[in-house]
Amino acid sequence: MDDEDLYDEFAQPPSINDNEYSQDEEEEEEDANGKSQLVKTTTTNSNDTALVKTNIDTNQAETIYIQSQTQSLSNQPIIQPNHEKTMKLEYSIDNNDPLTNNFPEVNYSRDYLISLLNQSPERIRNVSIIGDFQSGKTSLIDQLIMYIHPKINIKKYLDNHKLEIERELTIKSSPITLLLSDSKSRSQILNLIDTPGHVDFEDETLAALNITDGVVLIIDAVLGMTIQDQYLIDQVIKQRLSMIIIINKFDKLILELKLPIKDCYYKLVGIIDDINDYIKSITTTTTTTTEKKKEYKYKYKFSPDLNNVLFASSKFGIIFSLKSFAKLYITKQNSLMNIDQFSKKLWGEIYYDPQNHKFTTTTTTTTINNNNNNSLKHSFISFILEPIYKIITYTITNEPTDKRLSKLLWENFRISLPKFEYKKDAENLLKSVFQTIFNNYESFVDSLIEMIPSPAKQQPNNSFSSSSSSSLSSVDTLARVTKLIESSDGKSFSALVRIYKGGLTMGDKIKIYGENYHEDKDDYKLEIIKKIYLPGGRYNFPINQASLGNIVLIDGIDSIIKKGSAIITNESTNDTKDIDKLSFVPPSPPKYTNNSVFKIAIEPEIPSELPILLEGLRKINKSYLSSIINVEENGEHIILTKGELSMDCILHDLRFFFCDDLEIKVSDPMVKFSETCIENGYIRTSTTTTTNENKDKDSLLSMTIINMVGIL
Repeated sequence: MDDEDLYDEFAQPPSINDNEYSQDEEEEEEDANGKSQLVKTTTTNSNDTALVKTNIDTNQAETIYIQSQTQSLSNQPIIQPNHEKTMKLEYSIDNNDPLTNNFPEVNYSRDYLISLLNQSPERIRNVSIIGDFQSGKTSLIDQLIMYIHPKINIKKYLDNHKLEIERELTIKSSPITLLLSDSKSRSQILNLIDTPGHVDFEDETLAALNITDGVVLIIDAVLGMTIQDQYLIDQVIKQRLSMIIIINKFDKLILELKLPIKDCYYKLVGIIDDINDYIKSITTTTTTTTEKKKEYKYKYKFSPDLNNVLFASSKFGIIFSLKSFAKLYITKQNSLMNIDQFSKKLWGEIYYDPQNHKFTTTTTTTTINNNNNNSLKHSFISFILEPIYKIITYTITNEPTDKRLSKLLWENFRISLPKFEYKKDAENLLKSVFQTIFNNYESFVDSLIEMIPSPAKQQPNNSFSSSSSSSLSSVDTLARVTKLIESSDGKSFSALVRIYKGGLTMGDKIKIYGENYHEDKDDYKLEIIKKIYLPGGRYNFPINQASLGNIVLIDGIDSIIKKGSAIITNESTNDTKDIDKLSFVPPSPPKYTNNSVFKIAIEPEIPSELPILLEGLRKINKSYLSSIINVEENGEHIILTKGELSMDCILHDLRFFFCDDLEIKVSDPMVKFSETCIENGYIRTSTTTTTNENKDKDSLLSMTIINMVGIL
């Protein structure tokens, strides 16, 4: 029998008792009165029911009424999905269970972390990780995350949005709280915010700068300082933030560019000199920038010997400074030499004389035997670059039976690797070697602690400059919302909050200011804090309270917030009227939309889905800081943003994240025009052009300006 015979015309399989059912036939016979009766009968051998006409006595006839069942129409699909669609990756954690054990394992106690957050603000550092596109910011933070999470081995851990994973770029700023040790074995709390490098998402970077006390500028060693890096430096100095520099991807200078050792040194020197020259130029050119220089109280000279320039390889997972390298030598020699003094001799125009075993500022030395002058190498080359070059060379050419690499590691760094490590391929072996030499991130933590101030030393006036000191003193708790972060299902938002004064607890009543408070004094709202979390990338750890200097996520307060807000409380008064009387004046909200000129018009494919579109646009306005949502006079809904890439991300989230596969019509892209003319022009401008059809003749094009107001 063919497979097609197994199904009827409705694609249904035959009944189990198909033969028995075939005996139930419809027969229509007239009775004595010429009438036929319709009854419902059931077969004895089947559970199926059928309507059968049979001939019965009219006097004994019984009429049976069958109630018809009408199927109610609904918008629900016939086949329900097994799971809800999400656009962000996160751990499945029951945040309502305080005893849950399914958080990712860390190499410290989370209770100890919370106690430090609430009791020791001097150990907190709030830092933004900034840099140009593809400079290695997220990859560098990945190394820190995997260092404290032994069971996490995920690249781009903070890129948890679907688009970020597919396109391999950071779209949104992502915070994370880590506990790391410095060289003195003291635990330090780092609130790090990973920021996008693409110019279309620079608003996310500015939002991170608003709530941090310092930045780490990541520079690509191959590209050097770029135009985007210059823009970021401008913003850092404008906001008077401290800064350290990490020159990342130094391994590419050796493995890809194959620079000689001397050229590699001068490449690094040139990058640092370019940064210093640029900072000097923007802080001494005009009166305005001179005043800016006076306000910028931190070091604007960057040099490795000042411990504000570090070197890193995100590919091999290492960060080192001059101090960390000096510590390796002193530990190997069991020397009592001071690490700070030794490290300062490893940079600049200082040379090492191997014959006399001393540092000198002269470039040559005279040998004892033949009185010939031999040129000396920079100390940075002798003590840092030469060992690195040897490690890379011996690793690439290593054979399982070759003892040169193991001998080099023991003689220079007093380390040894297990035998199975030498059987790895060159890249993995090189990674193991580097991570064994630089087996921690103490140099990174030391630099942050030394160069970036703690929240205990920072005054809230730096971030709330438009608020007077008397205004700030009138509140017990002062915090700032810099942006909103959407949940994994796109149905709710959490506020990213930095606390500048006092503390916040679950259940607190807070006053949140709207963006238009300076024009409308009623533009505020009283909210109650539902939940507080420590950010952890793809998971959030619930806590009961947050104190001075903490950067946390708060649920339940986003109803009035669009781009940012200020939060205040007064613990001495819980009455609504008393909170309304507080004299605090919030600062003006930051302008993230100044450069939003890329414009499109949209409408739903199905007009009845307009409310769904409006709700999606409301969420887009909260999620994307640079977005502007307007309604034109003709009823068109307009979206403006910075560029084509950000617009593409907005439309993706509008269709699939904040709405359920919403079909929309999109106009051709346009550019927002910010110029106009007040009156008619009196001068006609002319120019000539050559057409493609007739290249021998020139066409004359002339134009003038006419004010169209009153004409259209």
